[in-house]
Amino acid sequence: MAGYIRVSTEMQAERDSLPNQEERITSFAKARGKAFRIYMDRGISARDKERPALQRLISDIEDGKIDTVVVTKLDRITRSLKDLIYLKELFEKHNVAFISLAETIDSSTPMGRFSFYVLGLVAQLEREVTAERVAEDMKTRARRKKWNGGVIPYGFTSQARLYREWLQNEAERLSEEDGRPVNEIVRELERNQEARRKARAYASQLIPQAKRLFVDMKEAEVVRKIYELYLQLKSFRAVVHSLNTLGFRTRNGEHWSSTSVKRILQNPMYYGALTYNKRKSYGKTSRPRPEEEHIIVENVFEPIVSKDLYDEVQDIISSRRNKPYPRRNSPYLLSCLVKCGFCGSTMYGYTLHDHRKEGRIYKYYRCNGHVSKGSSVCQGNTIDMDTLNNLIVNELKSFKTDPGKLKERLKDYQIEYDRQTRPLLSQKKDIKQRLERIEKRVSRLFELYENELIDRWEFAERKASIEDEKRTLQRELEKVNSNLSASELKDFDLDSILNSFHSLADVYEELDFEGKRELIQTVISDITVRRHDIEYSIYAMPESVAVYDRTVARAATMVTPTIPAPAPPCRSRGIGPRSPAPS
Repeated sequence: MAGYIRVSTEMQAERDSLPNQEERITSFAKARGKAFRIYMDRGISARDKERPALQRLISDIEDGKIDTVVVTKLDRITRSLKDLIYLKELFEKHNVAFISLAETIDSSTPMGRFSFYVLGLVAQLEREVTAERVAEDMKTRARRKKWNGGVIPYGFTSQARLYREWLQNEAERLSEEDGRPVNEIVRELERNQEARRKARAYASQLIPQAKRLFVDMKEAEVVRKIYELYLQLKSFRAVVHSLNTLGFRTRNGEHWSSTSVKRILQNPMYYGALTYNKRKSYGKTSRPRPEEEHIIVENVFEPIVSKDLYDEVQDIISSRRNKPYPRRNSPYLLSCLVKCGFCGSTMYGYTLHDHRKEGRIYKYYRCNGHVSKGSSVCQGNTIDMDTLNNLIVNELKSFKTDPGKLKERLKDYQIEYDRQTRPLLSQKKDIKQRLERIEKRVSRLFELYENELIDRWEFAERKASIEDEKRTLQRELEKVNSNLSASELKDFDLDSILNSFHSLADVYEELDFEGKRELIQTVISDITVRRHDIEYSIYAMPESVAVYDRTVARAATMVTPTIPAPAPPCRSRGIGPRSPAPS
């Protein structure tokens, strides 16, 4: 038997608290003499299934470890009718009974199944009504000149941000003294009452009011510089090049990009206006709302630039946006696969018409890091399109004429696979153990708050820090899993791989251009171009290095025994060429 308990993000404000839920389920299970296990999600909404404990419950059900699921109330497990139907089908598929104590639902009876759906509809309606009420409250707050939270825009700061910065700076100072990792020290400081008091005092001294935004003087100078540069250059990309060349960096110490600059130039907050309701969420994505639904309230923040300057910039952006930009089908065979060996950016296809030489056309792959962010990011990297295309195609065809080369590479790969997989498995185990410890820390934190040993502000600060650490570990785990998945060569059949390359060589010339490009993109995961060599990765094979002389376009190949990680799916497969677009 499994008991599922949950509280939402409303800081334990609901009457049906975790201890009460657990006690009721425990009593129910003991009265029936059944062994049970509690699955607990703290501070997570039931609007979808993306909850750690619920996912573990689903996994255990699929593994046949559970025969009954008990909740105190139906809306503890879900408030979505779609998810409710999914869970009902899951329970029926694996012969799992579902029991809700408050509504006396037992899915093993017809009346219980009927109640299951009806109450599910009620739970969804309640969630949607609550969401609508909260949305209206947020709109009202915005109209009353109150900031609704979210990511702090560049150029502004807050009390909470200064609090985190003090902890980070103190951790970096201590790290220099004893060599311990900064993140580990930050976690210790968060548990130290005296450190938290100092951080709060530091933040309160500089910014006396919580939950309000104030101008960050240092960042504000950069914002003004961005507006000044755009008036002169009238191009997002040109502004980015200038900023990066002059040594300006983002808040995170990274190079500027066109997206970041555009966001700053089009945000009314910089002349002091508060904006809200500009986008509507659809699951994990969002879309712009019609302009008439936008809420813009003047004179809320201290302005960084004048309203006249902001309006002048918008006029320029609008005039450039209306210029037509022709698009063509991409003539580049290796689109989305080619990476720059100097900065790691994608190399896109470019076409140059040389009118001085009777309209001669040059086609090549060029580093987008250099094009979009300037020479401070990458000094530039180009390669002739035909040279690279022929090199890759001929190499793939060679596996048919010389199958021994493929067998030898797979043999080397198997040795390297065994050598590299062990540390990955060990790393995966370590990350999972650390994630389990984080779950325990979260549980202790909620207990402290429920027992009123810490206040709401401290709870929110410590919870946010723990969640940041958890997200970092989850990203590390995803990376390890990705590397392990890319390294699973034992499941591959050598004969099947050989047959695939035979087929590639036989049918390649019979395909049209789109067919050739699709075939290559299903075989090759990525291509890295450096000054004098090319490194390419074939799925389920070690990387190869093609050494070539650009002056005579000759090529020969040799192998390096390293395991490739497949590149992420190309988002722009089949669209037009990546030539420089107007800003």
